[in-house]
Amino acid sequence: MLGAPTELQPDTLDQPVPPAEPEEEAQPYGPFNRDLPQQLIDALSATIREFQQQEKYTRRLEVLHDRKLRFYERGYQHISWNNTQGAFTLASPGSTMYNSAGQSVQCPTYIDDYNIFFPYLRILTSVLTQNPPGISFQPIDPSVSEDIDGAKEAEGYTKAFDRYNDIKALQTAIVRMMGVSGRVVSWTRTDEDGQKFGYNPDGSPKKFQRTTIHGTLETKVPLLAREFDAGCLYCFIYDDPDIRKAKDEYPWKAANIKANQAALGESAYERTARIGVLNGTRNQAQLGDSFTHLVSRLHAFIRPAAFTGDLYDNPLEAPEEGDVTKDPETGDSRPMTVGEKLRDLFPEGVRACYVGDVYVGSAAESMDDHIEIQWPYEGDGMFRAAFMDPMVVVQDNFNDMMNGAREEFDTGWGAIWFNAEDEDLDAVRDQKSAPNAIRGFKLPAGQAMRDGIYEEKGPDLPASFVQFLQMIQGELPQFMLAAPPALFGDSMEDQKTASGYAQARSQAMGQLGVIWGKIQRMFARIRYQAALAAANCEDMQGEMTVPGSNGQQSLVVNLEKLRKGNFGCYPDEDSNFPESTPQKRATLTGLLTAAATSPLMTELLNNPDNIEEIKRLNGFEELVLLPAEARNKQLWEIEQLLQSAPLPPSPQEMEAANVQHAAGAIAAQQNGQPAPPEPDPMAMMEPSIPVDELDFHQWEFEKCQEWLSSAARRQEEARGNKDGILNVKLHALEHRKFVAMAAAAAAPPPMPAAAPKKPPQPAGPPPAPAAPVAAPAI
Repeated sequence: MLGAPTELQPDTLDQPVPPAEPEEEAQPYGPFNRDLPQQLIDALSATIREFQQQEKYTRRLEVLHDRKLRFYERGYQHISWNNTQGAFTLASPGSTMYNSAGQSVQCPTYIDDYNIFFPYLRILTSVLTQNPPGISFQPIDPSVSEDIDGAKEAEGYTKAFDRYNDIKALQTAIVRMMGVSGRVVSWTRTDEDGQKFGYNPDGSPKKFQRTTIHGTLETKVPLLAREFDAGCLYCFIYDDPDIRKAKDEYPWKAANIKANQAALGESAYERTARIGVLNGTRNQAQLGDSFTHLVSRLHAFIRPAAFTGDLYDNPLEAPEEGDVTKDPETGDSRPMTVGEKLRDLFPEGVRACYVGDVYVGSAAESMDDHIEIQWPYEGDGMFRAAFMDPMVVVQDNFNDMMNGAREEFDTGWGAIWFNAEDEDLDAVRDQKSAPNAIRGFKLPAGQAMRDGIYEEKGPDLPASFVQFLQMIQGELPQFMLAAPPALFGDSMEDQKTASGYAQARSQAMGQLGVIWGKIQRMFARIRYQAALAAANCEDMQGEMTVPGSNGQQSLVVNLEKLRKGNFGCYPDEDSNFPESTPQKRATLTGLLTAAATSPLMTELLNNPDNIEEIKRLNGFEELVLLPAEARNKQLWEIEQLLQSAPLPPSPQEMEAANVQHAAGAIAAQQNGQPAPPEPDPMAMMEPSIPVDELDFHQWEFEKCQEWLSSAARRQEEARGNKDGILNVKLHALEHRKFVAMAAAAAAPPPMPAAAPKKPPQPAGPPPAPAAPVAAPAI
């Protein structure tokens, strides 16, 4: 009998904890290499500072680009970069501000922001996040069983990853960064978090995989690298934890960590822009309070190709035992250089962590196993456009026109002039200038009263102005962003038919498909990297059970089979662009209509799994459908059956079977017939979960029969769980007995046999003619 695997509950990770290995053997410089020799730390620090100084001017431009679009997203759109202060200056009505050239300029009185930038970003985000991206795990070599097993186990692990990561939030963050930042960086790793994942039996926090999304403000990469490949030597990721959190997370360096420290080699304007985004403030002066309790942290991913140069050619100052290598020219043994030692410690690359400028640790991590970089569109280098870039000029012009129209209405309303005496003039002179004001003037003698009142003409915007305003608000950005009204459910003047709307939406979807493909590729890498991180996590070894969602069966994942190089994760190229729920419901309505005339469609829709999906899609979770309920019950029973063996017959049952066999043997001997076979205990086994006579036997039997032909059954066979499979089979046979009994009871009684017809008799002689009847006498 196969024991029950460890179960993964929604709020905990009950993974078996492997025995701890001596830290001295696994990590010669302590956990997270916190005791790395100072010479090696100095070399890493010098390399990071050198990379921080590369492309300084271009780096400033991409920071300004990202910060500006995030200002526009929040509705702060009358802004200007101030080179003197090193920050954006936000204009206020009537004030003075410095432009990018350092000149003082007067701001107009009407300077409001009419934010259409964010609504268009919201529309595209809603379309691009309707469905999760389609991905597919595939073996590297389909002819190798280890590769097939790795792809299968990775597919199952993904369901666990999705339970602990808000996939919808990740997808939304990716779309947002593609819109306002341009470059999107995902970081997938194993996090230790007892408050989120629970604690091990020894009290240590549990670990699980997590992915975070970062934009240009939070990352730095070599801007001249064409792609994210071996030529991208580094990737820096910044964040700004509270000083207390930083000290708690790195207690061995708590005394050295100070508040208001920039990350190693980081420019002040980068940090100011990033914290300004977190602060959500319009004014740089309001960041002072934030600096007092924050410290910047840097996670620096560096490829081993960076460990070259004069600094790395220096020999180790304090070589330890084993720090020797062979000279490539002479073949003689010599002490390692700094570069050779770092390559020995970090053969695939390093992630070095600094809080402020304090080194707190490092780990041997390949950048390709944890980092993925994507952009919404193809381009050159790492500094590429965001898909909301075209909206900046549209937003600026729309603001100017709206403010101009408002000024026209506020200041151009006609005043009323009338013939007034001196005392009346004194009264109206004190009134505030406003629309519909009253003005007084002296009426010359001899003129009529009607000539003493004059009303100015009210404001009237030209028709061309109104048309241009409508165009710049609607048609122009809709064309630039591929977001026609059909995409978000608005009316279209030039479309009167449903097919026309569908065509407009389809064309927009085709253009957005470029961005959708990038999202798919990023998600494929994220899930692949998460599976690798799980395989390398010391707290997640052996098997784990992932509970099914929405009544689905739980999965057992063998993390030992997840090996780099055995499987890959790729975008599902056959998956369609995400469709909205109303579109899916419309498709379902068509299927239900076809089922009325198609036996094949009727059979498809009668499947318990499909019935459950129909209920979910239509939003009727509270609707009770008996086939779906029976399906969920049977799935739960299958899980329990797989965790135990069938029940052997009891001694009383065996004794009764032996008595019956003996009686049958005697009767057969008396009749001269062969003796019946002896009772077989294996044939008398029963499932560990008996069926109930009130079960919905037909639906539960069909679910058991379906499972016995599914990939889940083959997975159990690969695990050697013969007892569990037999248990499910015996349970299914019990349901089938009740199905047969119900069919026999419902069958009509047999018709009585008809009486046999008599055979036809041969014809006899013709009857004699009748005697004539005498006529009565008269």
